[in-house]
Amino acid sequence: MAHPIPYSSDRGLAIAADELGEQPWAPQTGIEQNQGSQYLELPEIVRNLQKPLDPGINTPSYTNPYRTVMYAISNISTTVPLRALTGNSKRTYLMVQNLGPGNLFVGIGVDPNAGGANVLNLVSSQVYEQIGGGVYIPPNAMFPLGLSFAFAFCSPEYISLLTDTADTNAMIVEGQFNPPPLPSQEGQQSAG
Repeated sequence: MAHPIPYSSDRGLAIAADELGEQPWAPQTGIEQNQGSQYLELPEIVRNLQKPLDPGINTPSYTNPYRTVMYAISNISTTVPLRALTGNSKRTYLMVQNLGPGNLFVGIGVDPNAGGANVLNLVSSQVYEQIGGGVYIPPNAMFPLGLSFAFAFCSPEYISLLTDTADTNAMIVEGQFNPPPLPSQEGQQSAG
């Protein structure tokens, strides 16, 4: 049975996996490597184990709500604080790494001073990381427009840097939560 566009639907994906996606069983753990598969007696289970899993990221309706950006920061001053990131209420991830050679003073919502008081002091190659999260509730009867939150221990304040040694560099990674647009907004975003 020929299928001209095998990936045009979920059914098409299943058909394509049936026709093209099988691979022979291979051990996944040390136990399976030593003892073999526990399902060799059950051919229908073995057949399903031979199909690759669909992670969903190539499904046309999937939209990843998280965006991550990495910044390389050079020429950090020894006297004037550098505002490396502006405040961001949608921030869900933050990583600051001192690439050296000097100490890096990191102020979160405050500008560091030359003494490094009331700020984080990162020595060369040290990393500071905040991992937060976000919640997106799609439109439903209770929330007709949907609901989104970015929260969980990730500072939304601006990030400011200062160093005690010239030519000290840093790397900053910021992740933010962008809820998927509502179906009524998708056309407006592409037009504007």
